[in-house]
Amino acid sequence: MKKLAGIFVIGAVIAMMAVACSGKKNDNKNLAATATHATGALQGGSDSAVPPVLRVTAPKNGDTVDSGDITVKVDTDHFKVVDKRGQNAVPGEGHLVYYLDTPNLPTVAGKSASGGPGAVDSADTSHTWTKVPPGNHTFGVQLVNNDGTPLNPPVAGGTSVVVK
Repeated sequence: MKKLAGIFVIGAVIAMMAVACSGKKNDNKNLAATATHATGALQGGSDSAVPPVLRVTAPKNGDTVDSGDITVKVDTDHFKVVDKRGQNAVPGEGHLVYYLDTPNLPTVAGKSASGGPGAVDSADTSHTWTKVPPGNHTFGVQLVNNDGTPLNPPVAGGTSVVVK
C-alpha cells in the first residue's frame, strides 16, 4: 500500500509540473518563474523570478575621453524600459534616471529618485551629456518605477572617467 501511495505522489508531482510548464520552454528560468508565481513571492523585473539587471556599457570605467559631449549607454535585462513617467508603478517596468557627478544616488524607497541637479529622466538606454568639462567625472544610472521611485531593492550602476 505504501509503495502504491508513493507512486501516486510521484505521478501527481509530474502531472503538476507538466501543467505548470505547458506551452513554455522547459528550462530552469521558466521553472523558477512558475514556482515564484505559485508562491506569490514576486520580485521586480519583467520575469518576476529574476531581478532586473543594469549594465553601463559606455564609457568604460577608467576610460579617458575628450571633453564635450559624452554619451552614456546601458543595457538592461528582466526590466521593460517604457515612457510612462509620472504614472503608477507597475512591477517589471519603468524608466532610467541618469546622473552626472552625483555621489550618492537617491535610493530611498517611496521617494522620487528623479529631478535634482545632475539628474535626467529618460526612457532611452543612452543619454548624451553636453559640454562636459575636463576633469574626473562619475556617471550614474538607476532603474526606477514609472512614478520615479527606486526599485526595491534599488538597481543602479555607474562609471568613472577622466575627461581631457
